[in-house]
Amino acid sequence: MPVGKNAVLIFLLNPILLQQEASVSADSVANIVAILYVAVVVKIYADSLYSYRSLLALILLSVLLLLSKIMFFPLVLLNLIHWKKLKGTDSYIKFIFSFFAIAFVASCAFVSLYHGSFMPDSFDLMRAPLHCAKVFIKSIWEMGPFWFQSYAGYNLGALSINVWPFCFWLYIILQSVVLFYNDENNKKLFCSTDRFVMIAVVFVNFFLIVMTMRNWTLTVDKREDIIMGVQGRYLFPLVLPVLLNILRPIKSSSEGHVLLGSSLIMSTILFVDFISILSAF
Repeated sequence: MPVGKNAVLIFLLNPILLQQEASVSADSVANIVAILYVAVVVKIYADSLYSYRSLLALILLSVLLLLSKIMFFPLVLLNLIHWKKLKGTDSYIKFIFSFFAIAFVASCAFVSLYHGSFMPDSFDLMRAPLHCAKVFIKSIWEMGPFWFQSYAGYNLGALSINVWPFCFWLYIILQSVVLFYNDENNKKLFCSTDRFVMIAVVFVNFFLIVMTMRNWTLTVDKREDIIMGVQGRYLFPLVLPVLLNILRPIKSSSEGHVLLGSSLIMSTILFVDFISILSAF
C-alpha cells in the first residue's frame, strides 16, 4: 500500500476480519481477494505502474473477484481513476460524468426490462424507485447500528467472537485516530474527482449487497418495509477505499511512536478478545 500503512495495518487486524480469514468459508477468500484488488488498484495508480504486467494482474484479480463473490465485482469500476493518468486531467471530469450518466441510464433500462430468476424480488423493488429509496433509507436507519457493531465483531453472538464492548469501541477509536495521526509522510493521493469515483463505486456496491438480501428478508424475516440480513462483516472490502479517502496527508512528529503505540493497543484488544472467545466454551 503506497499510503496509509498505519491505518491499513489496523484495518487488517480488525478482530472479525481475522476471524473470517481463519474460518473455512467463502467469505475468507472473497474478503482477501477484494481487499487485494483495492490495494493493487491504488498501488498502480499511486506509482503509475502502467504496463502489461499490471494489466494482467488486474485481469487475473478481476476474474478471482468474480469467482469468489460476484457482489464485489463492481469494485472493478475503481479502475476509472486511472483515466486521469492515462489520458490527462482535462478530459477526466467529462469522462467520469459521461460514464456515470450512461451507466445510470443503462442500469435503469436493464432493471425495467429484466424479468429473470436472479434476485426477482430485488428487481421488483428497484422497479419502484420511490419505494425502493424509502426501503433502503429505512434499512440504513434501523440496521445501521447493527452493521456498525458487527463490523468489528460486537453483537454477532454465536456467528462470531462477540467481542467485549470496551474492545469494540477501543478498536473503532484507534482506527479513526490513525487516519489523522500517524508516522507516515502521506502524500495527497486522490483528487476530488477520484474521491467522487471511489465513493460512488462503494455506494453502488453497498446498495447491491443490501439488495441481495431482499428475498431473505421477505421469506425469513417477513418484512417488506426493510431489508435485513446484511452484516458489517460483509463490508470490509468497501471500507478500505473509504478509509483511504479519509486519510490525511499530514506527517506527525512522533517518528514511529504511533505505529508502536497502535500495535500495543491492537495487541491488547486481540488478547482480551481471545479471553472472551475462551469464555464462550
